[in-house]
Amino acid sequence: MRRSLSWLCLLGVGCGVSFPEEYRIEDLRILEIRAEPPEIRIFQDAPIDLEVNQLASQPLDLRPVQLSALIAHPDLDATFDGQWIRCKVADDDTGEVGSGFQRVPCDGVGRVELGRGLNLELSPVQLLLEDVLANGGDPVAVITSLAEDPRDLFAGLYANLNLQAFATNTSIPVDTPSIEGTKRVVIYDPAVVSLVLREARRLGPDAIPMISGVATPSLCTRASADQLGAINAFLESRIPNRAPRYAGIELRYQTDTATQAYDPTAGPIVLPPGTKVELRGYVAEEDLESYRVIDDNCNLLQQQETMAFSWFTTAGELSPQVTAQSLNQADSQRRVMTYEAPESVEGAEQRVRIWSVLRDGRGGSDAKVIDVLVRP
Repeated sequence: MRRSLSWLCLLGVGCGVSFPEEYRIEDLRILEIRAEPPEIRIFQDAPIDLEVNQLASQPLDLRPVQLSALIAHPDLDATFDGQWIRCKVADDDTGEVGSGFQRVPCDGVGRVELGRGLNLELSPVQLLLEDVLANGGDPVAVITSLAEDPRDLFAGLYANLNLQAFATNTSIPVDTPSIEGTKRVVIYDPAVVSLVLREARRLGPDAIPMISGVATPSLCTRASADQLGAINAFLESRIPNRAPRYAGIELRYQTDTATQAYDPTAGPIVLPPGTKVELRGYVAEEDLESYRVIDDNCNLLQQQETMAFSWFTTAGELSPQVTAQSLNQADSQRRVMTYEAPESVEGAEQRVRIWSVLRDGRGGSDAKVIDVLVRP
């Protein structure tokens, strides 16, 4: 036992060793990759009774997705650059390339560069079309390669778009000179969902691939006529998820009784050392979307978005790291993030940055950046 404990000490587990807080920016970090829109379709309003042999004749939805990355670094004057990457992974048995939307890392011929910088505009469906052509013109094989198991169909397929980011000008050394991150753009096409469900019913429940140790959904092969009718009505009228807009931030100084709106154009927040300020992000009520999902038993479930605000900083303390906003929740019930400035400052003042990242839990995101001056 003593020998095991000594090894734990050497590995930094226990023995008085502390690890940095998740919210503390002490290294290069990708805080957010925003996609606008966060969800796309494959076809332009294809009918939900579409058959497999009609796929090739359907017009594709080639509208571009705007990707933008929010990078953090302890050096507030650092500049950044990035390389957008597409990962293509060949099938071990056939050697054929699937969707080409795998997560990093990848290298060799499987690593395809898409663009440079922290912003990128592209059409994932156009890239899917290129994969179909490279894969012998078989759209079904490419589309189904986006799913790891049958339950992915109900939540949406994912196109993984990767970014390798690095600091190009910094005076503060960090442990991580470059970092890779992934944005999963949701692909949800009602016509494809309906087609797969009808094909699964035609083949029967015994034809659905089984995953060892996982209770896979039946893909509506045992659903009633009423359930199928409800699913079809839902697919015909389903509205894609849209990205939320970070409407603003409320703040309250320790000595104040009322909150005020944070105005980034008015300059940084000036705080004496050790001072606390409360911050609370919010979105417009219409951004708290209601939506429905198909569960594993082919039932429709009504859901409501809850917005999560994650907070990060270069110096000082903040708690809690995550706050939330949901529909019909009174302001008095919402938690606020309390930021406490560093207790001491070297020199005339210290610049601090606070980042707040908003996520809707369905791929939509936005962010705000707050500058602080800690001045004795």
